[in-house]
Amino acid sequence: MVKTILFILLSAQMVWAGATNSSATRATAGAGRSAVETGDALFLNPATLVHLRGRGIYSQATSDSFSVGLTENAKDSFLPAGFSYSQQKWGHPFAPQEERFQNLRLSFADFVTSNLAFGLAGNQKTLTILEKTYTQINGDAGFLWTPTPGTGLALVVSDAFPTAQDYPEEFRSNALYSVGATFIDREVSRYRVDYMRGGTKSWEQGALALGFEAYTTQFTVFRMGARREQKTERTLFSTGFGLTLPRFQIHYAYMDHETFEDPQRHSVDLSIPF
Repeated sequence: MVKTILFILLSAQMVWAGATNSSATRATAGAGRSAVETGDALFLNPATLVHLRGRGIYSQATSDSFSVGLTENAKDSFLPAGFSYSQQKWGHPFAPQEERFQNLRLSFADFVTSNLAFGLAGNQKTLTILEKTYTQINGDAGFLWTPTPGTGLALVVSDAFPTAQDYPEEFRSNALYSVGATFIDREVSRYRVDYMRGGTKSWEQGALALGFEAYTTQFTVFRMGARREQKTERTLFSTGFGLTLPRFQIHYAYMDHETFEDPQRHSVDLSIPF
């Protein structure tokens, strides 16, 4: 008999800009390429799909954005897979029309060896601005190596292909190269570190994210993180907590201003297994 675990994760964020990672990773300043979270498997590193169990539904919403995703890794599955869709809308003071960005993603992963996983994600990005629509096809690739049950090392390339020339220049995305590591200390604490390089040829101009999780009781976890943006010379801070009960889980995250114009960012995830 195949045991199916269905997770419903409902997320709410009270800010502009849709999140593309879980609240657990937001609470650790974005360090999550080597961590196994449902939202991060869909949006950060497809290789982590191999470590999810059963089937899952992921949903996230803000005042201006929405995302939903499905994960499949039941015992009768051919390959661990994920499908996700996100949409973001915003206005512009000089343009009465509403601008919209949509991202459709399909992800697959499998083990290359007993402790090395590889994942691929294809995405179709659609931008509607000033009543014109632009479409861009791109892809991500990720590796996850777990030499021990409590250690994970990751390498991720996001938006690996050049953006189409007719895509508006201010919305073009450069390839993002990321490395990450996770270490679980006796199931009492977990340490995360990610380094991301994008938009520049120099690794020295990237961003370093550090995260710490403490399992304070059997059902609660405390998180905090910091991220140093080398290019802008800014340091961002984050914190959060999680409540993991037998019938449901709640995770909350707070992140500092990502730019001086942005408000602080809050997110809440609710998961219900059944």
